[in-house]
Amino acid sequence: MKNRTKWTSTLLSLIAIIDLGLMCGAYGTDPCTDYHELNQVRRSSAAEVQAGHSPLCDNTLTKGWYRFISYVGGDIPTTCVEPYHCGTQVPIWMNGTLPTDSTVVNRTVCPNYGVPGNCCPFPWNIQVKRCVDTQGVFYVYELVPPTSCSQAYCAGTLPICPEGEVYDQYNDICLETRHPVPCDFEAIGTCEWHQQTDDEFDWVKQTAGEADNHLPADGGHFLYVGSDDGQQPLDTARIIGPVIVPSVVRPCNMTFSYYFSGPDAGDLDVLTRQYYTGVERPAWQKSAGTAGVWTQGTVSFQEQEPFQVILQGVIGYGRDVRIAIDDISFSWDCVREVDGSVRLVDGARFDEGRVEIYYNHRWGTICNIGWTQTSADVVCAQLGYKASVWTGSRYPAPDSTPILLDDVTCDSRNKSRITECRTKPWENWSPLCNHARDVSVGCVGQWHQCRPDQFVCDNAVCLPQTAQCDFTDDCGDRSDESDCGNYPGRCDFQNGLCNWVQLKSDSTDWTRGLGGSEIGAPLVDHEGLTDGYFLYLTGAKEATSYLLLPTYFISNNNNCSLLFHYYMNIGDASLSVRVASRTGTRLEWQQSVPQGPTWLKQEVPITERTTFQVSFQGYIGMPSEGSVAIDDITLTPGCIIDNDGCTETSATFKCGSGECISLDYVCDYQENCVDGSDESDCYKGPGRCDFEEDLCSWSAGSGDIEFQRGRESTSTSGTGPTVDHTHQNPLGFYIFIDSSGSNEGQKAQLVSPVFTDGTPCQFRFFYHMQGRNIGSLHVLVRDVRNGSTEEVWIRQGQQGRGWLFGSVSIGTNNRNYQVILEAVVGNGDQGDIAVDDVSFATYCTLHTKGDQDGMSSTTVTIIAVSSVSVVLVGIGLAVFIVYWRRKKIKKERYRNNNQNNSHQLGRLPARPELGDGNLRTYEDLRGRTTNNYESLIGAGRSVPQAEKFEPDGAYAIPAYASSKDLFSVDTSSQASLVKNTVGMATAENENNYTMLVDDRLRNFLKINGFDDYINILAENHFTYERLQSCKEVDLINIGVPLAKAHAILSAFRGEGTYEWSNEIIPSKYICPISNSVMKDPVRANDGCIYDRAAITAWYERNGCTPNLKAHTLDLQSVDGLREEIDEFRKRRQNRANNSHTGHDVRPDSAQSDSSRSATPMTDVDC
Repeated sequence: MKNRTKWTSTLLSLIAIIDLGLMCGAYGTDPCTDYHELNQVRRSSAAEVQAGHSPLCDNTLTKGWYRFISYVGGDIPTTCVEPYHCGTQVPIWMNGTLPTDSTVVNRTVCPNYGVPGNCCPFPWNIQVKRCVDTQGVFYVYELVPPTSCSQAYCAGTLPICPEGEVYDQYNDICLETRHPVPCDFEAIGTCEWHQQTDDEFDWVKQTAGEADNHLPADGGHFLYVGSDDGQQPLDTARIIGPVIVPSVVRPCNMTFSYYFSGPDAGDLDVLTRQYYTGVERPAWQKSAGTAGVWTQGTVSFQEQEPFQVILQGVIGYGRDVRIAIDDISFSWDCVREVDGSVRLVDGARFDEGRVEIYYNHRWGTICNIGWTQTSADVVCAQLGYKASVWTGSRYPAPDSTPILLDDVTCDSRNKSRITECRTKPWENWSPLCNHARDVSVGCVGQWHQCRPDQFVCDNAVCLPQTAQCDFTDDCGDRSDESDCGNYPGRCDFQNGLCNWVQLKSDSTDWTRGLGGSEIGAPLVDHEGLTDGYFLYLTGAKEATSYLLLPTYFISNNNNCSLLFHYYMNIGDASLSVRVASRTGTRLEWQQSVPQGPTWLKQEVPITERTTFQVSFQGYIGMPSEGSVAIDDITLTPGCIIDNDGCTETSATFKCGSGECISLDYVCDYQENCVDGSDESDCYKGPGRCDFEEDLCSWSAGSGDIEFQRGRESTSTSGTGPTVDHTHQNPLGFYIFIDSSGSNEGQKAQLVSPVFTDGTPCQFRFFYHMQGRNIGSLHVLVRDVRNGSTEEVWIRQGQQGRGWLFGSVSIGTNNRNYQVILEAVVGNGDQGDIAVDDVSFATYCTLHTKGDQDGMSSTTVTIIAVSSVSVVLVGIGLAVFIVYWRRKKIKKERYRNNNQNNSHQLGRLPARPELGDGNLRTYEDLRGRTTNNYESLIGAGRSVPQAEKFEPDGAYAIPAYASSKDLFSVDTSSQASLVKNTVGMATAENENNYTMLVDDRLRNFLKINGFDDYINILAENHFTYERLQSCKEVDLINIGVPLAKAHAILSAFRGEGTYEWSNEIIPSKYICPISNSVMKDPVRANDGCIYDRAAITAWYERNGCTPNLKAHTLDLQSVDGLREEIDEFRKRRQNRANNSHTGHDVRPDSAQSDSSRSATPMTDVDC
């Protein structure tokens, strides 16, 4: 029994060992390191099956772990993919989420056969694992082959680019992939390496042994930096290389040689710069060690996204410092493996070798049948060289290398890649081909030409057009940000809001601040700077904030876009871009998903075809940690300023070039208008001074030292300006403090004249604070009554090399006040602080003697009250006289017209009954403030509800509305204008609510875009004939703005005399929304007939039909009515052509016989 038990125990142990061995065999390898690669861009869910391409088929896959490595993305989509996508007939997608840890999880995959209502008819299971390596996070999948062909797994979502390129999702373009050209600096120039401008000096090209005992004596040409031109310790020189699109599975390696002249020569740094974000990271660093010898270094870059390499030399503390570099080259893993990529292999030099091309996961050769010197030139250009010097078959490949292309013939050098030339299909090569006929080339000249659709930097770097003027130094020398004058609306918020304004109708304003200004705000601006300003909303409280650019624009052939950077690291919040046209406001873009603590670039195309304004809306819902922020805004040159679109208000200035800017920036010594008209009439501005002759109306204060007037540079090197701000030349004057000879903490003050605070005020100035010993600059406001001061602005320490703009808002806390500029000396000689071009906004009020100087407050009050009383009595008397005369004229005119129009007046509809509960007068609405945004918020309405009543929304009371208009009010208290119901006096009824409108006048106004003024002209009895003798003042007197009055009369005088048809348009042909003849009549599910374009636009804006009967939209064509309208148009056009040859007849306009002076203007009742 014991032996039996022993044998049983031994057998169980053996079974356990065998099981353990099997388990180790099955799971001993990590799927994150042991997997197969799939690199097919056609697997993208954005890729439809193309003609001439056989569909992908995965039923030949073996079960195992796979990783997708193409540029379109490495993840299987987790939402349904339509049939005939992913390069196959039946795409396979994953029904489930990606894992968030390293645990292997089971997921369901679904082939979509196109079964209606069923995107997952025959699912099966696979396994997924999340992996992390030095290059980031990726996922591997244990794939099971499908049961039939024309089925394939999807991977990625990005669009497919031409062969040899990858998709740049940051700029929405295709980006060329090319191996960086190796460089030994022997040829002219510095290959593809370019000097940067954000350093102190440049790398210099040198030939070994040329009169410099501190550099190598042999070795040809190289680059070096040194202290021979007065460079100081820690000064830097930087060069930047081309954009590298690296492999996603293997690291990119750079090899180079470097040289130090001595142990204190300094440091050599290698950094990477992210192509998408501009973020720089250190990759390698070497301090001076062994002197006088060349040393080879290798850097391994762990990058997956496109990047550039920066070589930085830092001067040390030794004498005759020299740092040199030479022979820079990159491994072939520094290029993304995409179909059509080429490389040179096995050559004796880096610029020659066997041509290999990548296709379908493999590198292979090209057979030389049909190959010419022109083909060799094309492949050398694709590799970044200028031309080929020879071609042949010098370097045959091993037998294991496949032949991929044959019969390649390029008939022109104007090809950007070898796959654009004539060739046989992939892997379809002649039996005459073998590796003895593999193509080899030798290339010469480092040269690479930018494509026509790219921006060419001054340093020859090629960038997409969208990278220009986007507030990011994409070139490396800032040349892409140097010529942006034709980009309207630009603002980086460094010196205020530029021309953008905060709306007073929202719940709170955007906050302008620096990184980390308060808890939850971003720590840096979009360029990674801690001293850069931006606008933000924190999650401390519920908020809705608007930022509006008051300028009106028109889009140039849909080439208008809004570019900006945004930050959203909060849950219940949103950021949106809205476009306001004449007819309403449309949501153009919105982001409501948290994006993490990072800045993102966004481009919003604007498709509005009429004049428009652009605004941002930030919304915070439930209070929580985090924030929403925006920075560096600009519109593209395709957004053209509309000269007639800007309306001058009390807070804006209308430029001569048409746009509007804030009054805060008028006469501030810098041109904010495109034509500079904001600086054209500024000589007599209060407190304005450029210090060219003296201190103007400013005076010295009670400081320890005084400001001095100066020009050119100050007496101490390394500090102070070299030119003034006004003229930007050494001959112009400015004021400054001389810190040399002064003691730390001493102050200089400059005091303005006295201002009064009847209105808020804006003080503007320019300042210069460069030098390592800079102290501080303050702006103080002093109350003249008691002498107390308040600090309202401060800058401390070095602020940069140029003139900077400062602006300070001064409230209404002091009755009379003065502004004091105070400069404080720092702790050394290099601390000169300069100021130039001081000014106050044009609306600031300068105090004049006599305001209160010689009179008591009681006397001043009595005089003020008496003056106001006299003015009010005069205004009242004038209003009464005007009202009496207009009423008398109105009765006389209607008494004269009554006989001519009796047949029309007899058919007038009855006055609408106000007691019905859904009609309101203008005064009633204004009294109830029904459409007032602030009152709705105060009444407890939520922000989304209140947004429907925005001042620029579809239900706002129009600015041209008459005091006798009627409005329809629905159950949601939304008011809309009931057209054509302006009250008109008649002989029988003083309060009849049907308006008589001269048809010719109405047609003229509608055709020329002045629909908004039909009511106001009709109410004041204007006719088409009366306009012939009308002047601008006549229109201004009835409430038409000056600009519009001028435009109406200009259009009228340019129209000429027209003869109109006698035929009246039947009311059933008129759309009740657009009030014009319908082109495509449709019947909606509310029973009414509309024009298709008009009802579609209405529904998209309001979410219901005009009569509020339907909250869904179902349209059916009315073919019979369309045929009637077409016949009507043809009949009218033929009559017009026969009777009025030579005149511009508008057949779609509602025309009437001029002898019939008025026709009731009524809505179509459906």
